[in-house]
Amino acid sequence: MKVSVVEAGEISKGAVPRKGMRRGLSIMDFILRIFAAICTLGSALSMGTTRETLPFATQFVKFRAVFDDLPTFVFFVTSNSIVCGYLVLSLALSFFHIIRTSAIKVGFSWSSLTR
Repeated sequence: MKVSVVEAGEISKGAVPRKGMRRGLSIMDFILRIFAAICTLGSALSMGTTRETLPFATQFVKFRAVFDDLPTFVFFVTSNSIVCGYLVLSLALSFFHIIRTSAIKVGFSWSSLTR
């Protein structure tokens, strides 16, 4: 019976992302969070403030549609509002991540602030 030995290989140096790339990804993350927050806020506002009169109304009966009519629409408005709030709160963390990656790049440390 032949025993095969697995050799440990070297880790390629290209596998670790560069510092400039990390900062670029952090900025892209920040921009996408702003875009998503604006979109979810617009979606919740447009759905929550819509009051429609349907076109097939007769002379005596008008059909009106409001987002309160169906529980699905209420869930839609509520969930979009919650997601928008989460995205706005997470913007602060994304901003601090951008600052932290640029601080690591120039050799800045938080311990220098406490002195």
